[in-house]
Amino acid sequence: EFLLESSLVGRLIGKGGSNLQAIETAHGVRLSLRNSPDEGYTTVSISGDDRAAVEKVRELTEVVKETMAVEPPMIGWARGRDGSSLRGIKSTAGLQDCLVD
Repeated sequence: EFLLESSLVGRLIGKGGSNLQAIETAHGVRLSLRNSPDEGYTTVSISGDDRAAVEKVRELTEVVKETMAVEPPMIGWARGRDGSSLRGIKSTAGLQDCLVD
C-alpha cells in the first residue's frame, strides 16, 4: 500500500481502465484505489498470491518525485534546444516525466 498524488491517478488507471487491467493481467495482482485521509493523495493497494509480483507492481506503479534547484541563468541549458536535454535525461534515467518549472 502506498500514496499516489491524486493528480496522477488518471495516468495509472489509463483510458477506460486499460492501464490497470494490463498491470493486473500481466502480473496476476489486484489493484484497488481509495481516497486517502491525506488531502491530495489516493491510497493504492496491491494484492496477489505471488509476493514477488506484488513487489514488482509496487515498483512499477509507485511514483518517486525528485525536485532539483536550477539557477535561473541555467534553465535554458537544463532544457536544451527544443527540450533535447530534458528528453535525454528522461530517456537515460528511465523517467516518465521530466519538467522544468
